[in-house]
Formats: sequence, structure tokens, C-alpha cells
Amino acid sequence: MTAAFTDPPKALMTERSLGATPYEVLGVDADASTEELRRAYRRRLRESHPDVGGDPELFHEVQTAWEQVGTPAHRARYDRAHRPGGTSGASGSNWSRPTGPARPPGGGPRATDTSGSSGGGGVYGGSGPVWTAGSSRGSTNVPSRARSHGHPGGWSRERYLTLLREWVGRGVEIGDPYAPDLVARAPREIQHALADALAEERTARTLGDLSSAFTVWNDVATGAGSGGWARDATAPTTDPAKIDHVVLGPTGLWAVQSEDWGAPVTVRRGDLVSTGLATGEHPMAALERRAKVARSWRTRFDALLLVLPDEALADPADWVLVRRRGTPRLAVRARGLARLITAGHPAVARPSEEHMFALRPQLRSAIRFV
Repeated sequence: MTAAFTDPPKALMTERSLGATPYEVLGVDADASTEELRRAYRRRLRESHPDVGGDPELFHEVQTAWEQVGTPAHRARYDRAHRPGGTSGASGSNWSRPTGPARPPGGGPRATDTSGSSGGGGVYGGSGPVWTAGSSRGSTNVPSRARSHGHPGGWSRERYLTLLREWVGRGVEIGDPYAPDLVARAPREIQHALADALAEERTARTLGDLSSAFTVWNDVATGAGSGGWARDATAPTTDPAKIDHVVLGPTGLWAVQSEDWGAPVTVRRGDLVSTGLATGEHPMAALERRAKVARSWRTRFDALLLVLPDEALADPADWVLVRRRGTPRLAVRARGLARLITAGHPAVARPSEEHMFALRPQLRSAIRFV
């Protein structure tokens, strides 16, 4: 049986709370004392925690509600914005504004605009709020992380091992396939395969440290037989039959690919070029082709994002808009990834809260892994 039948009260409460106030989500009156609010929050966390059979969506809503009214300052701000005649938060959305310092997970520069530069200011980018994980000093907020699925880097490591076996010779025993001297002697294509796997894993760690407002799927299949790419030594290196990471959050639905070509990367004619790429390879165009899998999920991506090592992007900014027409294409240094995803980008339309809640279970049931 599904949770909707085995636990109807929680399922119904999740549906009702979609447009509820944070006080209604926590089950207290709007004039409840600070201690009553704290007790209600802890009780609702215990009731909804997925580890004890609770509803994950309700668990997220409870945390969101606490972020809105859990401290005196945030509660006062919420009450001022939502009193009769007041104005509510970000562009008509009920998504909670972030708490804690306006820095991405990992302690990068303060995220205050969406152009790739940093500077002074508050926790909002030019296109909306910045969605960070963690809590403010002295706050009782429970630090939360993105929900992640899949095995990041798994199939890229399998491809590395496939290429390595082809190079060494089938039947030859390889003691440690990651021994530094072996990797150093391997052809560039094999080194690239391992570098890509490591890049995927680094990106997955960064995405996993986003707030619980985000969901991440890793190693997503883009068609029937997608797993064959890892075991096919002749497959194009930059055109795997998968998307490394699919990210859903308040800033949109992102198709994210991690790459490390071992050479500088520049933008030209709506794509990326590099001496590390083989002749005729167009990585952004290849990602766009794979992103068409979203049609089978009955949706579309809001943006295509290619993550590069910090030193690889020739442009001085932390991210660049490679192409605006159609689905926006962007390239970002690894250090700027969390800021870009949490702040959003002016070229990437933000979905409504209702769309977000409807799309998450839709993707959970539709996405397949390699």
C-alpha cells in the first residue's frame, strides 16, 4: 500500500498545508508564545520525520514553516509582511526566505547578485532569494540538506575502468586501477574519464549540501540502453547517454553536467570550445539533446548547466550565459555552483510553489538511473 492509504491523516495534512500559514503547518495559533512554537515544531518534526515513517513533503513543510517564524526576528518580519494590507515575500511565492548567513555551503563569497560577481548586500540575488542550508548562530533551526538520489560518478568510474582494461589488455590483472603511476602513464582519454568521474562526485557533494528545498537525482538515464555508454570504449567522451545531475528547487529545474577536459574553456557561438575536446564535439549541444528526455517526464528543463574546474573557465566571472535563446545554457566554475543554483539567474524563470510541489513526485516516479 502507498502512504496515502496507510497514513491518511498525514497525506491529507500535506495537501491542506500547501497554502497554509506556517502557524497552521506547526499546529499553533498565530499568537502562540515562543516556547509553544518551539514545542510544536519539535513535535511536528518527530511526527513527520521520514526515518520513522513520516511524510517527506510534510517534513519539509514543517522545516520551511520554522524558517519563517522560528526566531523572533523572522517571526516579526513574517507577521509584518502578512498582516492585512501588508505584502508577502518573494514575487508572490510562499517559499520561505532563507535563514543563516548569506553564504553558500562550503563558505564561498556572499551571494548577492546573479551575474557571477560578489559584493555587499543582503541574502537575496537580483532575481530572488538565495536558498542556503544551515542555521544562524543562536538559532534553533535544524540544519537540512538536499534530498539526493542515485550514484554520482558511478558510471563514469565504470567507463574509466573499461578504457583502462582496453589499454592494459584484457586478461591482464590490474592490482590498483587508481595507482598514481598507472594513471600518469595512461593515455589522455583515460585520464579524462577518471577526471570526469571525480568532477561528478565533487559536484554531487556541492549539490547535496544545498538546503532541503532542493532535490537532486544523479546519473540519470536519458534513454533505453543508457548504461551501455560506460562499457562502450568507442562511445564519444562528451556525449554519455545520461545527465550527471538533475536538480529541482525554487530556482527551477536544472540539467547539470560535470566536465574536466584538462584545458582552458571559452564560449563561442552558443557552445564551449577547448583544446581538450576532440574535433567536432559540442558539449552544450550534446547536453541539450540529452535533456529532451524531460519530455518523457512531461516537463522541460528551465536551464542547462555545465560545471567546470575553477581554473578552466577563461571568462573572469564565476559563471557565464552561453546562450539565452530557448533553454538557457550556462557554464559555471565549481566554486560558483552553489551560489548560482541557490540564487538563480535572471535568464532562468522561477517556477511557482504549486508547480514545484506537483513536479517533485512526478519526477520521482518518472526518472530512471543508468
